[in-house]
Amino acid sequence: MLNLEQGVVKNIILQRDGVQFLEVEVNEKCEVALNYINHTGICRTGDRVVLNTIALRMSLGTGGYHFVYYNLSNKNNDVDFNKSSGHIIKMKYTPYQFKVKTIEEVDIFKKYFDSPVDLSSKKILIAKLHSMIAPGACVLKYKQSDCKISFIYCYGGSLEAKFSNTLSELKEKKIIDNVITCGECYGGDYESVNIFTAIIFAFKILRSDYVIISCGPGIAGTSTFYGFSSLELVFAAYAVNLMGNVPIVIPRVSFADKRDRHYGISLQSIAFLKCINFPVYFPLYSSIGGEIISKQIKTHDIFLKHHVRYINNSCVREAMAYYKVNGVSMGRRYDDDPAYFENCGAASEFALI
Repeated sequence: MLNLEQGVVKNIILQRDGVQFLEVEVNEKCEVALNYINHTGICRTGDRVVLNTIALRMSLGTGGYHFVYYNLSNKNNDVDFNKSSGHIIKMKYTPYQFKVKTIEEVDIFKKYFDSPVDLSSKKILIAKLHSMIAPGACVLKYKQSDCKISFIYCYGGSLEAKFSNTLSELKEKKIIDNVITCGECYGGDYESVNIFTAIIFAFKILRSDYVIISCGPGIAGTSTFYGFSSLELVFAAYAVNLMGNVPIVIPRVSFADKRDRHYGISLQSIAFLKCINFPVYFPLYSSIGGEIISKQIKTHDIFLKHHVRYINNSCVREAMAYYKVNGVSMGRRYDDDPAYFENCGAASEFALI
């Protein structure tokens, strides 16, 4: 059920690539709200807005903001989505549905989507957490500065790509070159209807050297083996496999997370690997937690199905410092949890081989 409340915009805190961060007064209390300009137009100081307040009322983490649902003061309805020449609907059959122009609708691209493709020689990384993108992409760009990196944004977290501060920073610093939002996700440089066409587009039209596939920030977890939303990325792995490629799965490894299911190789990574019935590359950084990780690999028979590769070197700290990117995962930075970031870097080091 929607949680809608009215408020008044008191201040524009920040505006970037289609998003406004607002200070709003709700029930005589000032709180922070996000406004997606494509949806609801520009907000100005003094505007009266209807807010979806469920996230803050539930004390959610990543998505803990109000969101502007409707701007009562925007009489002109200056919303960009109204101006799209496309015919594909996203957020289908909900009160929020809107039209976009997808890559599949563009005549000059259609020939690429009409015949089988072989992507066996391409480098594709799958990241189960949005926070893996920054360290992974930084290493690729740092070691190969002229490479082109495309990010494919899939279901699992935030549907709106513009919600991601990480992507905004990586795009601004030209670390990631293109963002393709597929399925019901939206807000990227390009829109696609599914993961297959997104991958084909990234390599055949955009001429990407590397593709990183992940979901948006704010995945859901339930403390159960299969109950986390980024498990949806298993289907992305199958798409990659069907196009003749062996994906590189970025491992989730931590020795700072005290929850048993996330200590060492996360149970989420293990569940992901167990759901895939074909081999993938699973690179691991060899210099941190070797005995614990080796035991987990053997206990869960990961090496029997998948290509486990131990990487001795990772320049992830150097790369992130070079680009002045401060990666964060679960509130932890590199010094708090080096294993997490080094394993992300190790996957990229493997992709560079």
